[in-house]
Parts: sequence; C-alpha cells; structure tokens
Amino acid sequence: MSIFRHEYTRYEGPILPTARRFTMITGTELRRLYREKWLRRLILLAWSPALILAARLYLTMVIGQAFGESEAPDEVYLMLFRAEAWFVAILLAAFGASMISRDRTNGSFVLYFTRPLNAAQYLLGKLTAVLVMVLGITLVPGVLLALAQLLMSPSADFAHFLTVVGKLTVCSLLVGCMVSNLILILSSLSRSTRFAGITWLALFVFLEIARNILTQALGSWPILDLISVHRLFIASAEYLLLGRSTGLPAVIAVALLNVFLIPALWVRISMLEREQT
Repeated sequence: MSIFRHEYTRYEGPILPTARRFTMITGTELRRLYREKWLRRLILLAWSPALILAARLYLTMVIGQAFGESEAPDEVYLMLFRAEAWFVAILLAAFGASMISRDRTNGSFVLYFTRPLNAAQYLLGKLTAVLVMVLGITLVPGVLLALAQLLMSPSADFAHFLTVVGKLTVCSLLVGCMVSNLILILSSLSRSTRFAGITWLALFVFLEIARNILTQALGSWPILDLISVHRLFIASAEYLLLGRSTGLPAVIAVALLNVFLIPALWVRISMLEREQT
C-alpha cells in the first residue's frame, strides 16, 4: 500500500534535533516489525536454545557438584551462538530484506528525503532497526542464559556474570553490524524483497558449503573461515567468548567488513537519494 495521501497535509509535529532524526526511521520500522506476528513467533522460537542450554547448565552443575567440580563451563554461550546463527539468517531473509527495497517500491524515498533527512541519517535509522532485531535473538537470550547461570550457581559470582554479559554484548554488536550491513546492501540493490531475501540465504548456505568442501580438501585453516558468512559469525564468537586464537582472523575480517560496508551503503543510499531529485 502506498504511503501517500491525495491531499497536502501540513506537518505540525515536533522537529527533532539533527543528531536524533534517525530515530524517526528506526521507530517507524520497529513499530512496523512489531506488528508482524511471524516475527514475534520467530524471536520466541529463537529463544528456545537458551532454555535448552539453561537446562544443560543445571545438569552440568548438579553432576559437577557430585564429582567435586564447582563451576559450569562457558562453552554453552558458543553453542547458543551456533544455534542462533541460523535464526539470524532466517530473520534477515524474512524481515531485513525489505528495509530498503520496500522504500524503493512504495516511493517512501520521496517522503524521507523531502524531510530534513540525509543519506547518513537514513542509513543509521535503518541499520539501528535491523541491529535491534538481531540483538533480540543473540544478546537477549545470551543475557538470560548468563542470568540463569548466575542464579543456579552456588557461588553466585556476579563479576563473572558481568564479564560474560560484556563479552556477549561486544560479540553481538560486532557480528550483528556485519550481517545487518550485508542485508541492507542486498536490499538496496533490488526493488524485490523476495530476491534480496533469497540471495541472502543462498550466500549464507552455499558459502558455508564451499568452506566445508575446501576444509575437507585442504584441512582446517582459519583463513578458510573468511569465505563463509556463517563461519565468520561462529569464529568471531569463538574468539570473543572463549578466547580461541583461531577465531582472531574472523574478528579482524568482520571489523574490516563493517568499516567497508558502512561507507559503501552510504554511497548507495546517496545514489538513490539523487535519483529522487
């Protein structure tokens, strides 16, 4: 449905400061997404691994106490990210792919860029909205799992809880920015939301298959992680959550991707803006 009305209506609402104008786009997108019942169902389903891993933590602690071990391992957080990676892929294909392509289809660019908004503010608003979605199925269940570990632990080490939450936050933001930038790039290149979503899933799945084939042929080399979006997601979590050095190349690659993709997105949106003028 088009967002345009047939008559002119003077805007009488408040004018936000320049630094906060991107929140208008973020708020609009999040309200639209909240009305999607399948999005809410997918997020709830994505929290189910955290419940399963919380039960695993409890059993580990019970068994550990029986054998004299006092603390549960933090491996569960990596298991959580491994499970959530596929939920992130589905979430972005279903709901992230429409972020820019939808605006190109229904003419929203004309509305956005005739308001006091520029390409950077538009990009920040869209990126924030997608990132909030991703954090909803990476950071939120991770924090809940860490809280469950704190409450079940007999020692109740609050310092360890804060350390885990800090690592989860850094990891979620880093990989969340990467996948959010990638889906926005794909969304900006086509007017078809379906095409952008299918292309994203194809890249996510087939690049991982290619990495597995090369790993079987050449052996397990950290450099091979760089060709797969899925493996970049997991290897970054391995380094940031557990400190495994084999994941360091993936962390560097993700950071460099973010540095490259954000300016590339800004250039692309600036081109779309000029098309409207």
